[in-house]
Amino acid sequence: NSGGTFTTDTALVSLMSHVSPFMGLALLLHPLTMALEGSIIAGSDSGYLVGTYVMSLIVLLGQLKFICKDFLGVWHAILLFQMIRITQFGARVWKRTASSTSKQSR
Repeated sequence: NSGGTFTTDTALVSLMSHVSPFMGLALLLHPLTMALEGSIIAGSDSGYLVGTYVMSLIVLLGQLKFICKDFLGVWHAILLFQMIRITQFGARVWKRTASSTSKQSR
């Protein structure tokens, strides 16, 4: 564990050793989320984008307010937020890509 490189506070090192896998996964998923979101923006599908943001933000804020009890819970919520957005955006990009591909083949 290299947490001691940044701090001598053993409580903080311990906390980060529990949180870092969820933090790392959430941050690893973020570029894919942004790429899918960029595809939706490029396709001028702003109505869908706004609608999904409203829904996913309600889920995120609800989880932060009513479920999260600690710092680890915050990163669980952020990871869930990223996974929801990847699912929403990925399904939309897939659907629109499949739809445009089938139209071109006709």
